[in-house]
Amino acid sequence: MNKKFQIFKYITGDFLAAAVAWALFYFYRKVYIETVKYGYSPDLHLDNKFYVGILIIPFLWVIVYAFTGIYSDIFRKSRLRELGQTLYISIIGVLLIFFTLLLDDTIVSYKSYYSTFLALLGLHFSITAIVRFTLTTLTGRKIKNRIIGFNTVLVGSNQKALKLYKELESAEQSQGNLFKGFIHVDHNNGHLLNGLLPHLGSINDLKKAIEINQIEEVIIAIESSEHENIGKILNILEDADVIIKIIPDMYDILSGSVKMNGIFGAPLIEISPGLMPVWQQAVKRLFDICVSFLLLLILSPVFLAVAIILKISSRGPVFFIQERIGCMVYLSIFINSALCLLVLKPNTNAIE
Repeated sequence: MNKKFQIFKYITGDFLAAAVAWALFYFYRKVYIETVKYGYSPDLHLDNKFYVGILIIPFLWVIVYAFTGIYSDIFRKSRLRELGQTLYISIIGVLLIFFTLLLDDTIVSYKSYYSTFLALLGLHFSITAIVRFTLTTLTGRKIKNRIIGFNTVLVGSNQKALKLYKELESAEQSQGNLFKGFIHVDHNNGHLLNGLLPHLGSINDLKKAIEINQIEEVIIAIESSEHENIGKILNILEDADVIIKIIPDMYDILSGSVKMNGIFGAPLIEISPGLMPVWQQAVKRLFDICVSFLLLLILSPVFLAVAIILKISSRGPVFFIQERIGCMVYLSIFINSALCLLVLKPNTNAIE
């Protein structure tokens, strides 16, 4: 399953949809708006503004979509949710285009503003929604028919794991899980999945199994007697780029944001360790970079002076590396250290 190619298809579809919508909107303005304004049909000659717009406008739309996380989980899309996202982003984007590019147009009456806005919104949303709906539908059919899927490892090897595996494999419509093997939790509890799936080791081998088999999903289906290991399993999976799902009866021992998955198949709970939406993460990351760059630029003379003083007056490297939370912590520690170094002088007469 080529994720990059799937993303490329969505980006290409969004770009072409935005280009077609802008081209149709251009002709709409020429035929309808300018005809009313000038009283005759204008020349439909394609000028430089048309070619610039048909390249730049779709490119900006793709950037907005990427910024809002449209392309982050490309194979697990809900058509209804995607329709709502497309409408919401289309309204925001068309408003920005209207106030930056279209508001200065010469018009006959204010009704032209409303018709211009609604025309661009209707064209862009409808064409983009049709393209996305088609791509998402085709992808969903391939997943349900087991043509494509997600490499999955099953954590558990007893009755619950066996029942879940058989239920998922015998389902008429697949949820997209391509099982690459199972991980046992307690060696003494038996291995009922032997002969059905490859044995990938214990929970201590989980991270290695994820890397070797390029795992995208981890399903936890352990027995009640093995619940004490759930913390260890989640700690192992903390830094892994995988989707974590569990069987519903373990909900009462977990905290955080969870959602049910699988209406027509085996019900599973998806653990979402990241509580921030993708667009909020992007905004936060952009804010961190901009603020950090600005502060470094403003305070670079101070940092340079402090670095020289530290190098002359003490041993060791100038930079001290330690994991911290947030760039402001680094800044406060660095400034406090500099002030202590410049203001406080060592008392050489304290010990005689």
